[in-house]
Amino acid sequence: KYLFHVFKLVIDFENNKYVRLIINNTTYDLSSYNLYVDDAVGEKYANALISLRSRKDYNDVMYVDNVIFTQNEL
Repeated sequence: KYLFHVFKLVIDFENNKYVRLIINNTTYDLSSYNLYVDDAVGEKYANALISLRSRKDYNDVMYVDNVIFTQNEL
């Protein structure tokens, strides 16, 4: 049996702040959190990391589908 969930992370790149995280029908305010910014890198870029930490003695699997990046959505 598969469980599917919708996640949406909104980020304000101009002000280097997280805005909100939406998981299914629940919205979490993230506006008090700053983005990690590395001034040593010349170009701006975004990096997404999606990972699964498996339980001991299990071979857990996670499927990821429909990853979408957008800009200027506040």
